Amino acid sequence: MHQITHRGAARLALQFPYDQGLIRIAKSLGARWSQRRQVWYLDDAPGLYKQVIQAYKGTAWVDASALFAGKAPANPDGKSQGSGGQDRKAAPQPQERTRPYSQEVPQAFIDKLKRRRYSPHTIKTYAALFPAFINYYPEVALSNISAEQIHAYQNYSVAEKKGA
Repeated sequence: MHQITHRGAARLALQFPYDQGLIRIAKSLGARWSQRRQVWYLDDAPGLYKQVIQAYKGTAWVDASALFAGKAPANPDGKSQGSGGQDRKAAPQPQERTRPYSQEVPQAFIDKLKRRRYSPHTIKTYAALFPAFINYYPEVALSNISAEQIHAYQNYSVAEKKGA
C-alpha cells in the first residue's frame, strides 16, 4: 500500500497479485482499478490505511511501510504490526517500480547459464530480463529473496504484460 497521485488527486494504491478474494475486499472498500498504473486505488483520506489493514486482516499481509517512511504502521488495535502470527497470501510489494535499476545482473548467473549450455540468445534474453527481477524488490538482497517473492514477481510480470 502506498500513496500515488492519480487523475490529479491523492490516492492510496493497493498492489497485489491477481486474486479474486483480494479484489473482492478492495472493491468492498470502494477501490477502483487503474489500467494505466496496474493498481487498485482509493481516494486518500485520514485513517484510510487503518480501514484497509482491518479489511485484509486474516486474509493477506498489508505492507504499509511506504506510508510511514520506514516505521511500522499501527494496527487498528494500536499494536505495532509485525510479521509474526499473520497469515500471508500475498508477498509484500515494492513501493516503486519506476525507479531506475540499481543492481546489475550477477556474473555468477551468466556463468551458470553457460555451464548449463544455454544458447547465447537465451543467455542474452535472460540477462536482459534479470535486472527487472532483481530490482522488483530493491531493498532486499538478492540472496534473501524468497520463493514467495519470486512467485509474486512472476504474477506481476504476467499481469503487466497481459500474459505475453
